[in-house]
Amino acid sequence: MSGKVDTFRPPVAPDFTFAAEKTVDRSNSEESPRSRFFASSGSSSDLTPEHSPVKQGNPTTPSPVKAVTDMLKDLTPDRSLNSNEKRRVQRGLTFVDDATSPERQNLTGKLLRAFERGALPRLGRLNFSDPDDPSIIAIPHLDDLIDTWVIEFLGQLKGHAHTDKIPFPILLNEDHITSPSKSGKKDVGFHFCPVNHPLAEKVKKICENGFTNVWCGTWDGGAGPKFSTFFPRHIETLEHLLWLLAQGRPCINQGNKAILQIPATKTPHKDWEPLEYPLYVEVYQRAQGTIYWSAFPIFYFARYVEETVFNITTTYKISSKELLERTTLAVSKDPRLISYDADSHYYIDIAPLLPDCGVPKGIVIGFPRVLFKTDTKG
Repeated sequence: MSGKVDTFRPPVAPDFTFAAEKTVDRSNSEESPRSRFFASSGSSSDLTPEHSPVKQGNPTTPSPVKAVTDMLKDLTPDRSLNSNEKRRVQRGLTFVDDATSPERQNLTGKLLRAFERGALPRLGRLNFSDPDDPSIIAIPHLDDLIDTWVIEFLGQLKGHAHTDKIPFPILLNEDHITSPSKSGKKDVGFHFCPVNHPLAEKVKKICENGFTNVWCGTWDGGAGPKFSTFFPRHIETLEHLLWLLAQGRPCINQGNKAILQIPATKTPHKDWEPLEYPLYVEVYQRAQGTIYWSAFPIFYFARYVEETVFNITTTYKISSKELLERTTLAVSKDPRLISYDADSHYYIDIAPLLPDCGVPKGIVIGFPRVLFKTDTKG
């Protein structure tokens, strides 16, 4: 069922509610445990806020942990650890793992602070979601570091911490998001292309979501046309994009991927346009979720509602009945179409089932699991 749509209503977005402990209050930078980071990579003064987890517990650092913090001050990210350094790191992480809370939280904070003051400033040019609260840090050429000790250590520390109370930074693969990339001979990436981007004229726009302003198009990096969804063009700077990503919270997780929900929100700068509607972003993670290797907006995201019409674009709509029939048939033949199984719903990218829509990827619908009569997990 397709054709011209007279009215274009916003999708029926899921109402995700996040636990209170997951909410980050950025209104008081003095108490933000992240405000200390990058203040002075060579400074020996303790800039940790009094209310930070790093300040809690015994002020004397146990020798296995201190050996690692001392080592982190001088290590450069581009070299491998020798056998002695690896043993030293393992002893320190094991000590943290064996500690009881809140001491484990305290020791994790000490190691994290040493890592962020020692290693991260040496990664090159960094862009922060907020200088006072850099919860997301964009790093160029992150793919060159993926097999180095930097990534391995950050992931191991997150795994040994056993807590969500320490706000680990998220490293964003900047090049993959902001420019065409290669995976072998395959073109990949490129999801941020504001009007002032040097390649803006090289992208052939297909269509735009009239509410979220997420748009999609194709570009050619030498291997033929490649489809991408793009963040709204009114997000003109990387700093603006990082700030928005920092507002997002995972509403769906599965394996190494997740969907972030960025709520409709005002922005801290008068030159940044606010988000009028929630934005949903799919991320692929590494190193215990401390790296966003890829992050791209979902063109259309909604939950299935019976007896309604889904207005996918301004020129394409489909009834809930027909949508369910197509989807259940396709899933019965190939259960791998289910991207996420969460909240009693199957989240499925139905774009390949809508060949007349013109959008080949990024139309995600959450269907109640009970609508699928067969055992899709086989």
